[in-house]
Amino acid sequence: MKSLQWYHLYYILALLDLTAVCSSQYVSFRIMAIYADSVAVNQAWAARLDGYARLSSLASAVNAPGNDVFDSRDVAGESLRMEKALAAFNAQAATLAQADRREENLSLSPIMTTMDEMLQEARSIFSYFKEKDTRRAGRRMASMDRKYAKLREALAAAETRVRTIQRRHLRAQQAAAEASARYELVVAALTLLMAAGAVFYGRRMVREMADAQREKERGQELLRRSEKMSAIGQLAAGVAHEINNPLGVILGFSQSLARRLKAGDEIELPIKSIEREALRCKALVQSLLTFARTQQSDRIPMDLNEAVEQALTLISPQAKIGRVTVETALAADLPKILGNKHQIEQVIMNLAKNAIDAMPGGGALTLTSELVSGVPHSWILLKVVDDGAGIPPAVAAKIFDPFFTTKPIGQGTGLGLSLVSEIVEKHSGEVSVESRPGRTAFTVKLPSHTGGALDWRAEELRAQTSAERGSGAETKGSVAHG
Repeated sequence: MKSLQWYHLYYILALLDLTAVCSSQYVSFRIMAIYADSVAVNQAWAARLDGYARLSSLASAVNAPGNDVFDSRDVAGESLRMEKALAAFNAQAATLAQADRREENLSLSPIMTTMDEMLQEARSIFSYFKEKDTRRAGRRMASMDRKYAKLREALAAAETRVRTIQRRHLRAQQAAAEASARYELVVAALTLLMAAGAVFYGRRMVREMADAQREKERGQELLRRSEKMSAIGQLAAGVAHEINNPLGVILGFSQSLARRLKAGDEIELPIKSIEREALRCKALVQSLLTFARTQQSDRIPMDLNEAVEQALTLISPQAKIGRVTVETALAADLPKILGNKHQIEQVIMNLAKNAIDAMPGGGALTLTSELVSGVPHSWILLKVVDDGAGIPPAVAAKIFDPFFTTKPIGQGTGLGLSLVSEIVEKHSGEVSVESRPGRTAFTVKLPSHTGGALDWRAEELRAQTSAERGSGAETKGSVAHG
């Protein structure tokens, strides 16, 4: 599974932002819908209660003429008043019945049945009054009052059912509001997560920008250094070639004279000194030529561990003389690198010699190798560690500069570490140093290749080297012709 790239976090934050906004809009819409529904339902049921209150008032108006006739003795007038009140009652009942049809627990049947019974008693009262039979009319009035009381109970029961239904709707609205509150918690959590992600992403971007700036500065420094090294390399090549010929003459004549001298000759010491110093100059010239030619190299797939072992066979005698123990911890089954075997061994020997020189009183030299996975390819790290006095920070910044040395005059050319840096960079690698009193570690980082990528890269480098050499030959030919 591929690791999460940091720019993906931007899209995740945008998705969280969109989700939070949509969720917030949904919650707002839901709350407004619940509020609107609550208002509408409450208004409807409040109107329903008012309707039943009006129905109760109309029922009283229907009942009144049956009682008032005993005082007014106006049968026709009271009967007409009752019929008008009954018509209004029936109209209100019809309106309530139309609204109550969707509610199973609401029915006007008990009310209408009781109203019919009460009307029968009232009409009997009017009939007995017409017959002048007030005694029997009085008995019917008592019966009518009982029917009216029953009607009032039916109306009260209906109002109670309406209030029960109203409370049920209120509880449903409260439950919906509580559910919406849970959505609000989700929105709050998304908002907090988005804020935390934004802070984390911002801090990460600050670090990325700082790293990018450092990498840019490092690249610019490497470019300046590469241009400087190229110029110095060209100068070194020119100087070396100019010095090499007269130096060969001096060395040849001094060695010829040295062979002809007899033991104890008075000029033996000067001649030997000339030969010794000429050989030292020859070694310096050879270092200059090596430094100048690092860009021209045939690279082949090679085992870094084998190069370490080969270099140590050459450096071990010097380590023994300096009382330095050499230890290795080389990782097994390392992928191969594309490199010039001679130059890679030169890197290892120069770093090892530098470490031995840093421990004049003896010590321990450790060489380790390891594979570090990366994208687009992995890296092989070679570490050369010594337990010498360490390198001061002011010196560490200059140790890879050509001709920079802290050794006494005559003991160092200042080309060892600069040659290491040049070779490693030409192999698309990096070299760095970490130092403190009692421990100095040089780390060489070289790209590893495997399988088809190794063969393809080797072929590419061979073609590039051939092109460079062809270009160089053409340039030399044109100069000579001119």
